[in-house]
Amino acid sequence: MKKELTIEEKYEAELIKAEHDHHQPTAGAMTGHILSNLFIERVKLMQAVLYAKHRENRATFKQLEEKEQVYFYTISEQLLDVGEVIPTTIDEFTKYAKFIEESAKFKYEEDELRIGNLIQDFMSQNLFITRAIKLATKEEKFALGQALVELLGFNQHTIRALASDLGKTLQDFKDEDEDDVL
Repeated sequence: MKKELTIEEKYEAELIKAEHDHHQPTAGAMTGHILSNLFIERVKLMQAVLYAKHRENRATFKQLEEKEQVYFYTISEQLLDVGEVIPTTIDEFTKYAKFIEESAKFKYEEDELRIGNLIQDFMSQNLFITRAIKLATKEEKFALGQALVELLGFNQHTIRALASDLGKTLQDFKDEDEDDVL
């Protein structure tokens, strides 16, 4: 009979696997960054909802926050379904979030500047999403890959819609090096 691991042993094994997976990127590790970015982005969107200066922006930010929450749980479930461990603590979310930063100062920005900041965040998220899709396909984690493809589509639509709200196009926000990302 196999000995049941203690909580400490389970957590130690998780830390060892996470360290290994982040040095040899896997779909699980890359998706952990995505979940962390979604978590931090939701905090920013919550702040944007509460401090938006225009009612229509408040509604838009609230919609985005709610949609990201759905993606957060959907993708978390997909990771758990393939035996991966997900970030679940503030410390883990902060550690694994990349290129998405939150700040108390964000609430004082004008809506237009806030929207531009959010566009950049969604574009940064796409860097990890596209990498995770490739890794999920390579690792034959097809359901996870499909959930990530849906998130990518949502992000791309959101970028275009927010840019349009500013009277701009997607091209106004793209770097020449990002053509293969979006």
